[in-house]
Amino acid sequence: LAVETIFESMRDALCDGENIEIRGFGAFHVKHYKGYQGRNPKTGEIIPVAPKRGVLFRTGKELRERINADFDPEEHKRIHGGGLPESKGKSGDSVRSERPGGSESLRAEALAAEARSPALGDDG
Repeated sequence: LAVETIFESMRDALCDGENIEIRGFGAFHVKHYKGYQGRNPKTGEIIPVAPKRGVLFRTGKELRERINADFDPEEHKRIHGGGLPESKGKSGDSVRSERPGGSESLRAEALAAEARSPALGDDG
């Protein structure tokens, strides 16, 4: 019951646009995204995307240091195979794209690939 009460208070605060910091753990931030003109990658149709808010989480220094204290990249490589995933930020935190909905470059590549491929039923 106490945990539910805490989460409810956190939800209410985030919905009100407040940021939440838990010392030694991390912080939740409300990010405001502007509206923009998106594009349907399949049809090329321009679609207006409304402004919106999202929640970002950034780990605190103490938590990040504890997680990495006994991390051995070679052991990780041996257990999981291959290399390590690329770092997403200079501090090791997850970083979200500034534009919600994914990478524009991937959409552009998909449109370009579709334009290069012959239409179905086309013999040439």
